[in-house]
Amino acid sequence: MRAIALDYGLKRTGIATTDPMKTIASPLETVDTSNLIEVLHTMLDLEPFDTIVLGYPNQTSSHSSNIVDHILIFAKELRNTFAQVHIELLDERYTSSLALETMIQAGSKKKHRIKQQGNIDTISACIILQDYLNKI
Repeated sequence: MRAIALDYGLKRTGIATTDPMKTIASPLETVDTSNLIEVLHTMLDLEPFDTIVLGYPNQTSSHSSNIVDHILIFAKELRNTFAQVHIELLDERYTSSLALETMIQAGSKKKHRIKQQGNIDTISACIILQDYLNKI
């Protein structure tokens, strides 16, 4: 079964998925966070998955950011909504920076990167998922 990763944001969330053998992570899409649970239900019906890896920004200082509270609340909602799916929190620090660097190395022009901000979210989700795959 597949695994998916979420780069959760207050406005939009990047989604990545694995192949059925869980060997390669691929960026999938960016969705409006307000529709995320509905999108996940649809995904589960079409391509079953058994793991959701949720990016969690571990803080380098003892102070947690505002998004951490939202992610923890969302993780609880995921566990309640998808009881049959394993929910894994994985450190996502620096994934947005890595995603931006990936786009730059791929030759993406600054104008395109600004216009396609959602691409950073899906690439970040892909990085989170590949990190997870490397650990299992």
